[in-house]
Amino acid sequence: MVEVGSVGIIGTGQIGSRMARRLLRAGYRVVTHDIDTKAMEGIAGAIKVESAADVARDCDLVITCVTDHHAVRDVVMGPGGILEVVRPHHLVIETTTSTPVITREVAAALREHGADLVDAPVSRGVPAAENGTLSIMLGGYAASRERARPVLDQLGTDIILTGEVGTGHIAKAMNMMVMAVNFTATMEFMHMAHSLGIPREESIAHFAAGPGRTFLLEHHWPRYILPATYNSGFTLGLMWKDLRIASEIAVDSGQVPLLGERVTSLYRWAAITGMAEADNTRLVEFTDQARGSPSSVRPRVPSKDVLKRLDQALFAAVHLGTLEALAVSRAAGLEPEQLLAVLNVSSGGSAVSNGEHGGYENLELLYANTKQVGLIAAENGDFCFLTSLVLQILAMELRELPRIATDEVIIDFMQRRMGRGAGGQGSGS
Repeated sequence: MVEVGSVGIIGTGQIGSRMARRLLRAGYRVVTHDIDTKAMEGIAGAIKVESAADVARDCDLVITCVTDHHAVRDVVMGPGGILEVVRPHHLVIETTTSTPVITREVAAALREHGADLVDAPVSRGVPAAENGTLSIMLGGYAASRERARPVLDQLGTDIILTGEVGTGHIAKAMNMMVMAVNFTATMEFMHMAHSLGIPREESIAHFAAGPGRTFLLEHHWPRYILPATYNSGFTLGLMWKDLRIASEIAVDSGQVPLLGERVTSLYRWAAITGMAEADNTRLVEFTDQARGSPSSVRPRVPSKDVLKRLDQALFAAVHLGTLEALAVSRAAGLEPEQLLAVLNVSSGGSAVSNGEHGGYENLELLYANTKQVGLIAAENGDFCFLTSLVLQILAMELRELPRIATDEVIIDFMQRRMGRGAGGQGSGS
């Protein structure tokens, strides 16, 4: 058996390279491989090899941190992959944002040889990878999860057990979908406030203290957007890739997440116009340009009244986006409670995921307030990419649900209405 202190890392990009450095500092012997040999440069002390098989030949514990689910299959099952040299004691720790279908296929192939795989996708981004404060969603057999823990403890501070193999990747994809909905909603209402004469700094402070508060409002906006650094370390193209994976999981589960699909189309629009390699936070610039200037310059209105309405509309979007993801995750095999635990330590976290709204909502009031915000936007010439859909979903809910409904009732409704055979009717009603 290879010495216990050896860990292989396949994929040394923004996250993988930082994992390698942290493990080296912790005293591990690290063996690396990347199809881009330049990506392995700068990892002092790591042993660089020419293939995934070479990594597995030298290490019993192998971390994969590659571009997508296709790459995961390639490095394990393709030419020069792990399966060529697999032995019973191998454990693959799969940290890529992948699909549960591929994860389970690869795990089954490894298990045929007495090896195993746990899915352990990560969140919080490059700074957390640098500092060892990633959040990690861990799925797989209990014994394999325990074997992976000493290594994962060097990489993250919050490790959430999600269940059987594949559930970690469901949780990660749904987290990214919630993050995108939260980000898009915040951009929309921030632009609306700005067009009414309210500075972004004022809007940020107000939203970050309200019921629509999110991880992004507390971290990305003050760190990367307001100072215009746009250096979160995560590209717009990668975000679009993650959203496509979330959509694939939804489709495989017979679901059509309306808000998730809407924000995916926004990222696709930005990516195909040439922004795929830009930082994800530059989507703010893209949406500002797409909306353009208001049709007329209106005098500043009392910001307290405007921000109160926008705050409630933001809450409606965050609330529905979070519950929509919970409905998809349940259909895919991950219970809502497990996804909530993940969201609360990840980039999709919010006051909603933390239950600060009490677990129920007055749909009638949310509808009336969101409708009023839509009217304000129309009067001011603002383009609403998400607000109109939020309003439509609230209208659907009011036609079938009590005026005051619990989150559980709304999740059940969403799962039924987004389900195959019902989603098309619901989205057009």
